Amino acid sequence: MLQEIKKVFSKEYQEDVKFLEFKNLMRQYVKLRNESESIDNKIERLKTLGYISNCHIKVGDF
Repeated sequence: MLQEIKKVFSKEYQEDVKFLEFKNLMRQYVKLRNESESIDNKIERLKTLGYISNCHIKVGDF
């Protein structure tokens, strides 16, 4: 019993709690990959919604 109480005051436990709180806070912004729809369909749907992306990806030799 005392070991569990002592564990609550350890640095590792406090870091774990902070991380769990952070995960709960960020959960609404993280989306799982959905492979049921092709990427082309997703892009087309975003275009029809008027979404404009500022992201540019360069592909080639690095």
